[in-house]
Amino acid sequence: MFATLIQKEIHDSLISLRFIIALILCMILVPVGMYVNLKDYEKRLHSYNQSLQIYQQDHPNERSVSRGGAKGFREPSLFSIFSVGLEYHLPTTVHSDPDDGISLSNDRGVNNPHSMLFGKIDLLFNVSVVISLLAILFTFGCVAGEKEAGTLKLTLANTVPRHTILAAKFFGNFIVLIIPLFLSLLIGLLILTLSGQAPLFSGDHLLKFFLMILASLLLIAAFFNLGMLVSSLTQRSTTAIVLLLLIWVFMTLAFPRISTMIAEVIRPVKSGMVLTLEKQALLKSMDLEERTEYTDLWERVSTGNEDLETHADSSRWNASTRNFMEERVSILQKYADRRKSSIAQLETEHDNEKRRQSAIAMNISRLSPVSCYTYAMSAIAGTGLMEEPLINDGARRFDQDLQERVYSQVFIVKRVHSTSSSSNFQGDNPPPQLQISKPSIGDVLGAMWLDLLLLVLFNILLFSGAHVAFLRYDVR
Repeated sequence: MFATLIQKEIHDSLISLRFIIALILCMILVPVGMYVNLKDYEKRLHSYNQSLQIYQQDHPNERSVSRGGAKGFREPSLFSIFSVGLEYHLPTTVHSDPDDGISLSNDRGVNNPHSMLFGKIDLLFNVSVVISLLAILFTFGCVAGEKEAGTLKLTLANTVPRHTILAAKFFGNFIVLIIPLFLSLLIGLLILTLSGQAPLFSGDHLLKFFLMILASLLLIAAFFNLGMLVSSLTQRSTTAIVLLLLIWVFMTLAFPRISTMIAEVIRPVKSGMVLTLEKQALLKSMDLEERTEYTDLWERVSTGNEDLETHADSSRWNASTRNFMEERVSILQKYADRRKSSIAQLETEHDNEKRRQSAIAMNISRLSPVSCYTYAMSAIAGTGLMEEPLINDGARRFDQDLQERVYSQVFIVKRVHSTSSSSNFQGDNPPPQLQISKPSIGDVLGAMWLDLLLLVLFNILLFSGAHVAFLRYDVR
């Protein structure tokens, strides 16, 4: 009997107008979205490779970055084709300066500002907005609509448990809706494979893609169960569709933004620009203090009208310069430690405040299955909230390597009104390169397991609610 009911639901959905609408939307939006995002990824990848090549040509060795600092570039994420996420907001360039420390910037930009104004059509958008809305259209009349048509009484006249009828309605309509989705995904994957720029079948890429499909199916199922719940609570299909549209707008468009606003009120965080200005002011103050101490030291150890010798070769120093250089070491180390500890403290405090604010926003927004789906998809794609800490860690390691291998080899003497320097690099070694750790599949699962679990719980709760409501439903 269960198979018969499923066949009935599949047959009714296949011959309905909503299936034609779903087929047209999926066959247009999903492949076109993948193709457009693929071309955009190719441009960003070309920009990354070109920037890296030009930089390496202009800075072939350690000496070339010893004075003006070094740059590192972040490679764009392949899976941003499916979920753009924070890809356009994450830093693309890391600049390490021997005096000013680390600065991060995003200089990749977008070719078409309209794409940022209205958003991009990726798999995340198609599932969370388009297909979730279609799921509501497939289920708003599954109980109330059949009551109005009089077919629900005929079905219940047979000895069929109500949970069996409800499960048949879910699986029958669910199968019909995912047919257009899977067909459009196959076309999109064919486009990506033929391009040669998206190796989805190498490494752990295929597993990540399957995780995206799993998360998508869980979200679609949640909206199916929501539709059945509301339909089981109402007596008219028009009432059900109005209520479902209101709930859909709130859960999909309003609530994720409201949660961010609440978090900003509860835990305000200063902007990155303010942090940069604070770091610059702190470094400038320390630099002035250091120059003053060096000047006082020179006035104390120098005799007569001798000039300070700034050669890297210590054999060419005069007696006053030699005394100055010996006593200068303690001042140099003191201010190096102060810079490092003070900047690290500012960055750590700012990172902790951002994490607290982000945790509040995430915990509140997870009351919506759309938010859970968004966090899961962005974690898989490498365009989510876990990427910025990885970039910051890579930037700090990059700066530390430069401090140890390059900047420490530069001989700099500062005084209040002058600065002189020299260096003595051995060989022609290339400068350190920026290395940003890429999350393993285990890290991705660790970041998304809670959101997948919540999506499963949403499905269980919504289906259970629909079952209870259907048990009490008056079919007369």
